[in-house]
Amino acid sequence: MKLLLYLHLSIIVMSIAISSCESNDLLALQDLKNRITDDPLHVMAFWNDHSSHFCNWTGVTCSPYNDRVINLDLSSRKLVGTIPSSIGNLSFLTGLHLENNSFHGEIPQAIGLLLQLEHLNLSSNSFSGKIPTTNLLLHVIDFSQNGLTGDVPYSIGKLKSLVRLNLKVRFQMKGSFANTSAFSINGNNRLCGGVPNLHLSECSKATKHLDSRVLLAVIVTLALSVLVLCSCAAYYKLSNSTKAQPWNAEQLFEIPRTTYRAIHRATDGFSDANLHTENDDQQHQTKKLSFIQRLNIAIDVASALDYLHNHCQTPTAHCDLKPSNILLDEDMSAHVGDFGLATFLFDTSSSNSQSPAALKGSIGYIPTEYGSGGQASTFGDVYSYC
Repeated sequence: MKLLLYLHLSIIVMSIAISSCESNDLLALQDLKNRITDDPLHVMAFWNDHSSHFCNWTGVTCSPYNDRVINLDLSSRKLVGTIPSSIGNLSFLTGLHLENNSFHGEIPQAIGLLLQLEHLNLSSNSFSGKIPTTNLLLHVIDFSQNGLTGDVPYSIGKLKSLVRLNLKVRFQMKGSFANTSAFSINGNNRLCGGVPNLHLSECSKATKHLDSRVLLAVIVTLALSVLVLCSCAAYYKLSNSTKAQPWNAEQLFEIPRTTYRAIHRATDGFSDANLHTENDDQQHQTKKLSFIQRLNIAIDVASALDYLHNHCQTPTAHCDLKPSNILLDEDMSAHVGDFGLATFLFDTSSSNSQSPAALKGSIGYIPTEYGSGGQASTFGDVYSYC
């Protein structure tokens, strides 16, 4: 009982925590919207929490697992405004693209709190002040075409995963960049731009953050491929293990060991076309009746029953009507035979009749009341006929 209570409380706490985190993302996005002073393309008009979830807002990409914001791309939207410190609450953010706008003011130090941030592009804006400290996972940093001043933070010199760094302004180089004569970039062939003394190639235009959904699609595709291959291998192995072997005379005595699958395959699913005559010396002939022949047989049997029940001097119930008692002549005309259990009905309006004391008819073709001692009647023949 205590364990169930503990699990219940844990689920409630986790739900509250997740809801709280999503609320932090929403508040951070709303705060950014409130800092926008000019929006000529009306991008922020779609940022309305009353009409849709914030994951569906323009430029916002959320994780498919927990609805946390993982990418914010508002590049080239002609936005004017500042970046709030609450941007640091987007703790799952991996990509921030605000290039080619008119953002101004200082870049908030809270960006350094985004521990999962990998791509940071604030180029071609009007930012001023110092470069904020950054986390150690950044792959791309682009602060070019801004009015930033001051020193390059030591934290940038510690970025082991850095692939692209574009400042393109005048800074006082310190830390790892202070002495270019003692600085080596051997093995980092993907570095570009930056310090002239390093003679790096010019940087190309930054590519956008690779959406995590692409990675998810690749993983799902690989998993499905493995599943399909395993299924094909299992089917191939099963088919080979149950493949029917050629028959010979000695195997006729091993029929009890024959599998149902082999019999089903050998008879084409127990098809009527495989019914043969009993005379092995004659060519096999099928015993397949057409629909018209079957209909005529049914009419002949019904006519015979009508004669027994209504046109005989003494009405008679057959009491054992079944397929083996229907005889066919050369013209495929049906004749009802085997009257061994036939009963004379002296009074059709009463339940009295002459009949043997034993069970009247064959099991499977007689009405249920015969089995419990019921009197024979014409209705029993109708039941057997149907």
